[in-house]
Amino acid sequence: MGRPAGPLIEKRKDSGAAVLPGMPSEDPFHTLPSDLMVGAQLGPPSVEPTEGKRMTDIKPGAIVHAELASNDIAATRRFLEKVFAWKFKKEEMGPDMEYWTFNPGSGPAGGLMPAMEGRPPSTVNYMLVESVDAAVKKITSNGGTILVPKQEIPKVGWCAIFEIPGGVMAAVFQPKMP
Repeated sequence: MGRPAGPLIEKRKDSGAAVLPGMPSEDPFHTLPSDLMVGAQLGPPSVEPTEGKRMTDIKPGAIVHAELASNDIAATRRFLEKVFAWKFKKEEMGPDMEYWTFNPGSGPAGGLMPAMEGRPPSTVNYMLVESVDAAVKKITSNGGTILVPKQEIPKVGWCAIFEIPGGVMAAVFQPKMP
């Protein structure tokens, strides 16, 4: 099954910031600064463009979301607010899940949640893919282990969490197309 035509990341008409398709354009926690450059690394606005590409030209494989899993969410949030002036927003995820989105001002936005049962606190980077199903096949055929199979993120897209050989936890993300 192919991906519908259209960009994986759209450009906001008002500010030029990049936004995931289907997300409210006024929501700063689901947008990416338009002057964030893409290339070998994502960097702050002061960095010169890599290969002349802007965030709206983002390609599959780029890190588009960072998820922090903490044993003490309140302490982690306070620290990041005080030290780096990150802005957090509590999301309604139901009674069994505490989840905060954050916007660091530059770089990918992300989320803060409790550490997975049986796993230490960690940071999980989400890489953009055109198809979670195809990515899962590539991951497993190249020695990766699926920790959380494909699941829907309501109104946003799909993801799967995996372990890279060597023990690094990461995720793939496929946005919903409008």
